[in-house]
Amino acid sequence: MKAMTKKILILTNERDVTADFIVKKLKNSETEFYRLNTDQLGKTLQLTFNISEGIHNLIDKATGESIDLRSFASVYFRRPEIRPNIEGLSRGEENFVRTELYYTIEGLYKILDNAFWLNKVQAIRNAENKIYQLLLAKKIGFKIPDSLITNQVDDALNFYRNQQQECIIKPIKTGLVTADGDDEAIIFTSKVEITEENAQRIKTCPVYLQKLIKKKGDVRVTVVGNKLFAALIHSQDFEQSKTDWRRADHPLPHSQIVLPHFIESMCLELTNELSLNFAAIDFILDENDDFIFLEINPNGQWAWIERRLGYDISGEITKLLIQNTYPNDNKVSFLLLAKERLNSIREFFWPLLERSAAKNKVKENIELKIADESLEIAFQQKIKILEAEEDRRKGIESKATLFISTLSVASSLVVTASTLILNNNFDSNRLLIKTSVAISFILALYTVTTIWYAVKALERGTYSVLSINDLNQIGNKNEYLRKLIQRFIRIKLDNQDIINSKVNNVTMAQEYYKRAIVIICIYAFFILLFCLFK
Repeated sequence: MKAMTKKILILTNERDVTADFIVKKLKNSETEFYRLNTDQLGKTLQLTFNISEGIHNLIDKATGESIDLRSFASVYFRRPEIRPNIEGLSRGEENFVRTELYYTIEGLYKILDNAFWLNKVQAIRNAENKIYQLLLAKKIGFKIPDSLITNQVDDALNFYRNQQQECIIKPIKTGLVTADGDDEAIIFTSKVEITEENAQRIKTCPVYLQKLIKKKGDVRVTVVGNKLFAALIHSQDFEQSKTDWRRADHPLPHSQIVLPHFIESMCLELTNELSLNFAAIDFILDENDDFIFLEINPNGQWAWIERRLGYDISGEITKLLIQNTYPNDNKVSFLLLAKERLNSIREFFWPLLERSAAKNKVKENIELKIADESLEIAFQQKIKILEAEEDRRKGIESKATLFISTLSVASSLVVTASTLILNNNFDSNRLLIKTSVAISFILALYTVTTIWYAVKALERGTYSVLSINDLNQIGNKNEYLRKLIQRFIRIKLDNQDIINSKVNNVTMAQEYYKRAIVIICIYAFFILLFCLFK
């Protein structure tokens, strides 16, 4: 067993793809780190806390490492989960094991209490209270919606009437509902209708009501230390996402925005009040361009914002972790950050394709848990999903074809222009010739790489489709629908890796396409100067 010391700890679970962004950045900076997937405790991971002797070790059976937990200087609390999977246990026994694991991990947090945290667990729990959030936001000076939390029927009815019956209802804690087994559902923010009859149910459970605000869009502000990244989500472009943008069944348009200075200041004041080094703050941008505070998520998602808008949120998180890992060693901190910055520069000029995850293994038999009365609804939804997947594939291939055709034409024009320069100025202006050749060479690299990835995106692969045999099934209506739904799911899973591969390749083609366009613009400017000063 190798005794190891690490500097940065990432607390998460095996399935957390957002943590992969930080892992990549830390690897680029060559910082010592360890990713602790808490769902592997009791499987590949083991803990030893010898209180008498002051030993606090983490043992990783998969890597053969024994890590002293006290060596960690910084901790990124991402998404730790507990998933005991021990056969032969009753539900009560499984809950006992889960609780023991939970409180063991709670002890681990206390052992690491002196480290820098992004964020401390207790700070996250304090900040997650939506009632406290509203009180604090109002105190700081944010505009907030008219809000009521009550289980008093008359108060709820009066509030509803005072808002001209334009109200939304939202969860006080989280909208996640877990049923028996692994089934989960989400309660979204929704417009609500309160009547004398249904209001009686309010007595049993407090409800969280707010005024329904007409808006231009939703704003997500990601705060990392003292750095803010603001994104406008164009939720009003589609009916489904007007009340809660998370309900959209397709990606919504996003855009970068600049926050008013006073909103930035209040965001930082809010995170400071809550002792948070990271947070995701949600606003409504109303029809008067006012920012209306909704809530703050002390451990919110951010990777999709980075992907969509190019914000370097992962870089800022990595920078914050490194700086607080080596607070008194400016040289080490500088070198590590410099390596990460150099890799960012390399990525800017020559991006690399991320290594693909392992391919999905499709089960032979897919068990359906759909009730008979819901089969037709599920069937229609599966048809829509398959249609959307097909549209997605066609869109990817159309984009790849566009990249190939436009760059082919552009490259031909560049070659023609270069030939003219060579024919007319070879003896008189060698610097001009060298510059032209250099730009043409760079353009050729970007063009060839773009076309390479675009062609790979166009590769057909083994693509599953619905066949005549799939439709020609024996059985009553419900049996028929179940067989078709199972086939739809299989098709979706069979094609998932192919679609993801196409997405990856067309994304890379798009990255190099953008760089090729920039080079073409530079070359056009170069030609203009040549013509003006010839």
